[in-house]
Amino acid sequence: MRELWQRWLAIGAEADDDGLTRSRKRFLVGGATTVPALLFGIGAVYLASGEPLAGWTYCVISAYIVALFALFAVHHRLELSFWLAAVPSLLAHLTVILSLGDIVHSGAILLWGLAFPVATGLVFVSVRKIIPLFAMWIGNLVVCTLVVPSDRSSLSSGVERTILFMNLVGLSVFAVLILALFVSQRDVAYQLLGAEQRRARALLLNILPEEIADELARSPHVIADAFDDVSVLFADVVGFTPMSEQLTPTELVELLDELFGHFDGLVECAGLEKIKTIGDAYMVAAGVPRSHPDHAQAIVALGLQMQAAAQAKTFHGRRLELRIGVNSGSVVAGVIGRRKFSYDLWGDVVNTASRMESHGVPGGLQVTAATHELIRDRFDCEPRGLIEVRGKGPLQTWMVTGARRRPRPNRLDQLA
Repeated sequence: MRELWQRWLAIGAEADDDGLTRSRKRFLVGGATTVPALLFGIGAVYLASGEPLAGWTYCVISAYIVALFALFAVHHRLELSFWLAAVPSLLAHLTVILSLGDIVHSGAILLWGLAFPVATGLVFVSVRKIIPLFAMWIGNLVVCTLVVPSDRSSLSSGVERTILFMNLVGLSVFAVLILALFVSQRDVAYQLLGAEQRRARALLLNILPEEIADELARSPHVIADAFDDVSVLFADVVGFTPMSEQLTPTELVELLDELFGHFDGLVECAGLEKIKTIGDAYMVAAGVPRSHPDHAQAIVALGLQMQAAAQAKTFHGRRLELRIGVNSGSVVAGVIGRRKFSYDLWGDVVNTASRMESHGVPGGLQVTAATHELIRDRFDCEPRGLIEVRGKGPLQTWMVTGARRRPRPNRLDQLA
């Protein structure tokens, strides 16, 4: 039964409806299913009590709502269906009150007009569009209060009190249900908003460092900082261009995604900052946007891990070889762009690090003199000598061969 009811409520739904529109249509279908029976029952009570105009008014409006529901089931037009039900409902309320005498003799049925369509309309249309309906309801109130005499009703006092009781109970239930619907929709909206905020922040953190993202969220402005102690690493796939000619576009992207995804994990574990990828080049920095006392050692250790992964693993079924270059010094870091913004580094240190990679040795990790000075006590390095670097001239460079093994302490030295 529950599944059938859910299918019934989804009669007016369309594939491209958003969550809010879908819930509004379900609410309309639920009301159109239950309200006609209630109106027909009230009409039958009035007919049995000797009030034919009030009775037939309710019976006619009940049949009219059923017809509207059939029309909605075909065309799925939510707002039009609401308006076609709203105005006749207010006119029906006024007709019943006029036939019974006044507000009191009609059992305060005028309040149902405030419940529907005025209050209920806020579920389907904007507040601005509800104002004419509210004005129409005020007009009904004025007419019923000032114009209608109070001696037309043929209902007994007992029947009037019963109808008043039923209307008050019904209005109370209606008010609670509307409030519950509002609260539930508000809670859903907050949940969706929270989920979207978390998703947006996760996407933002894929682009910017956390500190920079937080700063932009607090106060959007130009972000640019100078950092004195930074190490920059560039890694590149050897022979990537001829390899890419042998791969389909999908295979090419999948290979890079698998490789760079593995590198992302290494960078995250090392607590360093991935800056960007440029084609098959991968750029990482240590010392930005937060200082790192061992920035050179940390990034060289990362480079060795990347080389080890390339030698030990296959990526999309292929063995890859890397060239890696590292340089250390001062850089400027900041956020550029208005829409597709990015966090980037500038300075001679960055350019030289890129040259260390492009002038490097396949399967090797080449560093400048500045980086070698910072890592020579922790890593074994072999001098490569002077190499001619485009745009820089001859530079002294070293190849890092591995982490230096510390000799075991002499037992006699320990005893001494």
